[in-house]
Amino acid sequence: MKIANALSNFLYDKKYFVTIFDNCLHIYKYQELLKLTSTVIIVKMEEFELRIVGQDLTIVQMNNEEILIMGLILDIGRTYAK
Repeated sequence: MKIANALSNFLYDKKYFVTIFDNCLHIYKYQELLKLTSTVIIVKMEEFELRIVGQDLTIVQMNNEEILIMGLILDIGRTYAK
């Protein structure tokens, strides 16, 4: 059980994480939604902005820490805050 706890802490004790599934993107520990269109979504993270480019992008679920985006995801990139 000690190994499982250590592994869980290693995996989830992060400033953020992004998980990509088929036509779905899960972001944990975002700060703010900056832009939302059907082709571009920009999310503010602690140290950078995450830019998602695709087609038919929609937010399926959103709360204070997590956001779930669905659609045809073509590109994901980041820019550092100035």
